[in-house]
Amino acid sequence: MNEELGNRLLELRNALNLSQKDFGQKISVSRSHVAFLEKSRRHVNDRLIRLISSAFSVNTAWLRTGEGNMFINQGDEEARQKDEKEIVDLYNQLMPEVRVFARNVLKNLADMNSRILKK
Repeated sequence: MNEELGNRLLELRNALNLSQKDFGQKISVSRSHVAFLEKSRRHVNDRLIRLISSAFSVNTAWLRTGEGNMFINQGDEEARQKDEKEIVDLYNQLMPEVRVFARNVLKNLADMNSRILKK
């Protein structure tokens, strides 16, 4: 397990001034699950990272690697939303057959990204 990630979760929870119970409620996990995550006894998967990022405006890069700021600043969030809108708009312009191809490419990129981050 990634001990540094567990330490970052603890650091985040302390920065938010939340108990394990309150932190867990925000991301729909139990207090004991939060404790296991902080002690690196449970794996923090991509879904959980996205939940934490969404619930607390946490920078996923910081959460995964410790690089960058702990929290997403407003400018970063606005840029991310603009990028997402552009991607959705482009996707909606594609023919159905091409959409299938685009989804497969994105899935492969996401898998590759996950493997790289696990190293």
